[in-house]
Amino acid sequence: GGGSGASGRGAGGGGRRKMDGEDFGGKRSGGAGRGLPPKEVYERPAAEFGEGWTVKGIQRMSGKYQGHVDNYWFTPKKKRKLRSRTEVKRFLEVLPAVDGDEGKAFAILRKKGR
Repeated sequence: GGGSGASGRGAGGGGRRKMDGEDFGGKRSGGAGRGLPPKEVYERPAAEFGEGWTVKGIQRMSGKYQGHVDNYWFTPKKKRKLRSRTEVKRFLEVLPAVDGDEGKAFAILRKKGR
């Protein structure tokens, strides 16, 4: 930590400032194409949620949390990706209301989450 004054933040009062983000040295969010792509380290049945559910472990290959493995759960029929056990549980609660239609259940989840 510490700081080299090259971060571009709070440097002086007035003066001309570039508004298109040119002077932020390429540190942009949306890390497409930066570092290495994540790597799948395992895929196994997620029997705790019932027949057909799978869980994949995806390892981050770059960035602050390099080496961290994220779990993603995939629905039995449409293989929709859910990012947490909590999300899976909410999905399973919604499913009966839409007669087991995974597409509709997923859409409802997405609306609630935003």
